[in-house]
Amino acid sequence: MEVFGKSFEIEGLKLSLELDYSSRMPEDAIGFYMDDEALRKERQPLYLMYRSIERLNSDAKRIADKHDLTLNLTLLRPGFVGKEYIRTIGHYHINVPGTNDSYPEIYEVLSGEGAFLLQHRNMKIFKFVKIKKGDKVFIAPNYGHILVNTGKEALLTLDINARESMQHDYETVKKRHGFCYYLIKGEKFIKNPNYDFFPEINKIRPKQMLSDKQLDQIFLEKPEFFEKLLKNKIHFS
Repeated sequence: MEVFGKSFEIEGLKLSLELDYSSRMPEDAIGFYMDDEALRKERQPLYLMYRSIERLNSDAKRIADKHDLTLNLTLLRPGFVGKEYIRTIGHYHINVPGTNDSYPEIYEVLSGEGAFLLQHRNMKIFKFVKIKKGDKVFIAPNYGHILVNTGKEALLTLDINARESMQHDYETVKKRHGFCYYLIKGEKFIKNPNYDFFPEINKIRPKQMLSDKQLDQIFLEKPEFFEKLLKNKIHFS
């Protein structure tokens, strides 16, 4: 694999990149998963987060600084916590200043397979998006998202954000112990008892978008587009 011209491999639950990272440990996920007791028995990190990978390339960093954008990698290990697939804890983004809409985000799957769980913050819309290598997914304004590894190998994603959007709202998710549905073995759904309304599960596939090039390369070619997109200055679907 390669990002910004740097080749790397997945080595266990790490990347062979000379970048610092943060780990989401099981104790950090207490209150977000279906089964806290199962979490307490886990010892390994659930996933790693490599922030601001534009630092790998001087041109990428210059462009990212100019347009106030940042790129990140997330690496989830395969497996389960109790019955639930290993996943991110989930969050919503803060609002774009002066608007009632949150910042959007865009992802690409670099390796592995999994799913996005998308929940509108009005809690009346829920989407299930199956993903595989090469898929790009746009997280629209006002949707919280959880990334799930449903495969047998590590799941690696690349995302682009406006830098000011990186103050995430985790508490809205935590106070209800996750989204309105949990995804368990066999890609089945269980209702979260902390909700009193359960919208229809809208199962969708990622749309073809932008180009077949990897997201970091498109970013280098079209930074103005991403600045407008990720600061809600243009609409995209």
